[in-house]
Amino acid sequence: MIDQLGIIPAMRIFYISTFIACMIAHILRHKYLRETLSIRQHQIVERLKKTIRELKTLPRHVSHQALYLIGINALLHLASMTANAYWVVYATGELGRLTASEWGIATLFHDLILIVFSIIFGFAADKFGKFRFVFLSFILTPIAIALFPTQQGFLEILIIRSVFGLLTSLRTAAFSALFIDYSPQMFRGRLNAFQRLASRPMVIVGNLLGGLLYQQVSAPAPFYVYAGVLGITGIVFYLLMKDS
Repeated sequence: MIDQLGIIPAMRIFYISTFIACMIAHILRHKYLRETLSIRQHQIVERLKKTIRELKTLPRHVSHQALYLIGINALLHLASMTANAYWVVYATGELGRLTASEWGIATLFHDLILIVFSIIFGFAADKFGKFRFVFLSFILTPIAIALFPTQQGFLEILIIRSVFGLLTSLRTAAFSALFIDYSPQMFRGRLNAFQRLASRPMVIVGNLLGGLLYQQVSAPAPFYVYAGVLGITGIVFYLLMKDS
C-alpha cells in the first residue's frame, strides 16, 4: 500500500483501520466479558482506599517470583524497544534492497508464525512446563536478532524474520501463564498494573538508547544490543525463576 499510495495516505488508512478494530474489540469486551470479582457499588470507594494503602505492603503478600517476573518483563521491554523502530528502517533503508511491500510480506509471515505457534507452544508449555519454553526463547532468540543485520536480500530477511517470530512464540503464552501462576487472584490486577508501570520507563529508555546507537555508533548496533540484553535477561531468568 505504501508503494502504491505513498506513506502519508497509507498511514491514514492504517490509523482509521486501527481505530475501527479497537472500537470493535472494546464493544466485544463490553458485551461478552464479565467481572470475576463480586463487589457491590458502595464498596468501590472503600476498596480503592484499601488498594492505595496496600501498595506499600504488596511485596509481602505475593511471591518473589511474581516480582522477579515484573523486573524481567521490564528488561525485556528495554531490549526489544532498543531495536523496535529499526527493523524496517534497516531492511528498506540501510540494505536498500527491500521495498515496503516486501517488508510487509516478511512482517506478515512473522506475525502469522507468531500467532499460530504461540497457541501450539502454549499447549505444550502446559504439558511440559513453562520455564523451559521461556528460557529457550531467551537463549535462542538473540541468535536470530544478531543475524538480522547480516542478511542481504528479501528471501534471507523473510527467513530470519520468520525464525524470529517462531522463537518469540516459544515464550509468548508461557511467560504470561507463568506470571499468572505466581500471582494470587486477589492481587492480579495490581500486579499487572505494576508490570505495566515498570515496563513504561524501559520503553522510553529503550527508544532513546536505540536512537543514540543508530546515529552515533552504527546501524546494526541496536540489534546487537537487543540480542545482548535479551541474552542477559535469559540468564537472570534462569537464576531467579523456577517452574510453577
